[in-house]
Amino acid sequence: MRLVVVLPGGVATREVLAPLEVLHERLGPEVIWAARERGPLPGHDPPMSFHANVALSEIEEPPTLLLLPGGFGALELALDRRVLADLRRIAKPPTICLAVSTGSLPLAAAGVIDGLRVTGHWLSFSHLERFGAVPVNEPMVISGRFLTASGAVSAATLADFAADRVWFGPEARREPHAPHSTLARVPR
Repeated sequence: MRLVVVLPGGVATREVLAPLEVLHERLGPEVIWAARERGPLPGHDPPMSFHANVALSEIEEPPTLLLLPGGFGALELALDRRVLADLRRIAKPPTICLAVSTGSLPLAAAGVIDGLRVTGHWLSFSHLERFGAVPVNEPMVISGRFLTASGAVSAATLADFAADRVWFGPEARREPHAPHSTLARVPR
């Protein structure tokens, strides 16, 4: 079982680590760190360095899971024709695609989520729409094998659901529920 993590420049660290922790605990996949090119990539929130072991063009077969975290460079990936061609090639069925925040942008630009309901960072909604997706303001959206989360907290919940999909197939019955903010329970 393989998980490909597609790293944009300026990747949002929590959007990688939150779903990765769940997927590691539930599935123990081989993790392949990919980017436009091999090499180091800076992360933020909190600051951390990542290293792409492979370029997207080097991935030969679609993985079991594809994780696209958001970051400052997500729109840049969405405008790179080579990256989009690589994403169309590796996001083929039966790959389960999990996108977090602005990580939905490259999938939308590649045309693989045309007409599908998706979520992401609210500032990316106009781009998602322009690329052909149907953005909705929800913490998590499941559109077939495409699972999108608005941020890191919902991504961890959605990663748990993705693990169910790997184990039980598309018929996985348990629906994910958005985590409730602890701030909502603080007495006033």
